[in-house]
Amino acid sequence: MVVGKVNFSGLDYIIVDRFEYEGIEYLYIFEDITEKIKGKNISELDIDAKADFIFKCDDGKYENVVDDALYSKLMWLENKRNASGGNNVLKEYFRI
Repeated sequence: MVVGKVNFSGLDYIIVDRFEYEGIEYLYIFEDITEKIKGKNISELDIDAKADFIFKCDDGKYENVVDDALYSKLMWLENKRNASGGNNVLKEYFRI
């Protein structure tokens, strides 16, 4: 499976999901840890990886969500989307 990737704040991320909320498209991104886990048993690893919601600004650059209430709402929506089984990236890339 080919997944979208984005470099944000100097790190490579996988685009786990994208959806619109109140007229703004948000990307849920997860740090690309493929090199960290390559050839290792993932169940035996203690992995520290970053995840965030980002959105495109008027200048074309991405900014992360810093408002705690908005972040909580977006995470609730993301969890709801994942529970419905509609997120192919989670199912295929992460083998969940």
